[in-house]
Amino acid sequence: MVEVKIITGNSSELQEKIIKEILGPHKFDYYIPPNNSGVMLVTDSELIWCMVVILNMLMIGYFK
Repeated sequence: MVEVKIITGNSSELQEKIIKEILGPHKFDYYIPPNNSGVMLVTDSELIWCMVVILNMLMIGYFK
């Protein structure tokens, strides 16, 4: 299984969008460590697809 670290800084708004629009609908597992809330640890066997979607959304300025 693959684990990816998504660095969101302290943007709870960005984390909520990622959870609501990508991780939740596609049933990815994620964890936000209480000692580092600016990071999301995401695991899943199809994680590569998720990262491609997030990168594409970042490239088009979706998370402004």
